[in-house]
Parts: sequence; structure tokens; C-alpha cells
Amino acid sequence: NNNNYIVFFTEYIKDQFGDALGYDEFSIMKDFLEILANINIPILIKLHPSEVKNKYDSYIKNNSNIFIIKDEIPTQEILYYAKVVFGCMTSVFYEALLLKKQSYSLQLNYKKDIFELTLKNKIPRIETKEQLREIYKEIISE
Repeated sequence: NNNNYIVFFTEYIKDQFGDALGYDEFSIMKDFLEILANINIPILIKLHPSEVKNKYDSYIKNNSNIFIIKDEIPTQEILYYAKVVFGCMTSVFYEALLLKKQSYSLQLNYKKDIFELTLKNKIPRIETKEQLREIYKEIISE
């Protein structure tokens, strides 16, 4: 599966920031899957270590193309073989930069950005669903 899947690294946002950022992990997951769920390559959702395995089950809805990963596969291995990396404010982006992975920080409907890598323009911040749709089109055209 080298370069043949998308990975989304989750982050627990609501507990830390409430509504201060304009989004949380649930709104991001909903919007992400609304746009990318029918893509023809697998999507791996790699949970933050503090999250429970069934946290996003209601967003998956029996999609056989989406796989929730907790501890079964090491983060570095998933990252190394990924085609595209998504997340919010995950520290995994630092490793993604070293590996030169195409990466995007989803901050849809953001009010405030506090993430160092997006503030320094090292990881693109995706602010709207339309931007995410454009990335989807790029992925499927490759």
C-alpha cells in the first residue's frame, strides 16, 4: 500500500479549547468524511493515543474504505507509506515535513489559529470545505 492511502491523524480539540478555535475534532471529522468518504483509495484514521477506538464510529457509517487505527500500526509506519496526510494541529506534521509528505491541517471554519506550523506556512491550513474539495480533486487526478 505504499503511497496508496490517505491518513488522518486525529487530535482531541474540544476538551482543550472548547469552541474557541471555531471547530473541534467532531466537526472536522464530519466535514472531512463528507467530502472524502467515497474516494477510491483507503482512508486510515489514526487516533490520538488518548482517544477511544469508537469515538468516530457515528461518522463512518459502514464505509468499507475507512479504517480506524489505534495502536495496531505504529504512527511512523503509517506516515511513511501515506500518499496524503491530514490532521488538525497534530505533532505528526513535524515528522511529515521531514518525510516530505503532502500534508494539510484541517481548520475548517476557524476563528483562531494557534498551530506553529500553519502560522509559519510550513503546513497549509485548510479553512473551507471548498478548499478541501479542491484537494480531493487533486488526489483523485493523480
